[in-house]
Amino acid sequence: MENLYKIEHKPDYDVLTILNIKFVVGSLETKGSTASKTLIANGFSFKNSIVMATAKKDNCSVAVIHSGDNLDFSTLDATSGNIQNGICKVDFFILLRN
Repeated sequence: MENLYKIEHKPDYDVLTILNIKFVVGSLETKGSTASKTLIANGFSFKNSIVMATAKKDNCSVAVIHSGDNLDFSTLDATSGNIQNGICKVDFFILLRN
């Protein structure tokens, strides 16, 4: 039974492996009205992955771009007239495909 799954804790995310299928879950934070952050693949590639990302703040939007083995998350804080903190928090779920 213990060989059915494995959990690895990476610096920016966790990797859950179930029957040799990898799922990556985590969250990230960007600062600024427009910002980006690169999620670095560590021991695998995000190249053929399926990504779901959700901004946790009403006025934030997120876009994800495959960049080689890594993923680039770009955020936009569209708070009208008051972009003082410009912090966007994003949750993500990634299915890695071979």
